Amino acid sequence: MASKLESAYKSDMVRAVKAEGGYARRIEDQFGVGILDTILILPSTGAIFAEVKRFTGNFFEPSPRQWIEMQRINAGGGLSLLIGVKTGTKGPHYFHHEAKVAYVENCVVQEDGESFCDALRRWHKEQGK
Repeated sequence: MASKLESAYKSDMVRAVKAEGGYARRIEDQFGVGILDTILILPSTGAIFAEVKRFTGNFFEPSPRQWIEMQRINAGGGLSLLIGVKTGTKGPHYFHHEAKVAYVENCVVQEDGESFCDALRRWHKEQGK
């Protein structure tokens, strides 16, 4: 189960997307093993299913079941995303396409002064979608 800090953090992301005219929703399903925890939709991105991870060190990763779900989403024509943020901080955000392990050096990193939504759009554009 997500900590109060993690829950508030995801709520901030949802508010940021909604403030820019998009749709976002946190998914809290204690019985849905592997379900990605956030849906983000900006007018320029379409639907993105995201798993948000707090991490220490130089990488973050989905659970084995979340990895399977990410592959299924992508195989069905959807788009999945890992979003990382270092524990004890509010950013920057690290954006990485679906992977068993997301290394920070391979991420699109939110730049100083860049909004969450602008960084998300930049990641999306770099995916060629």
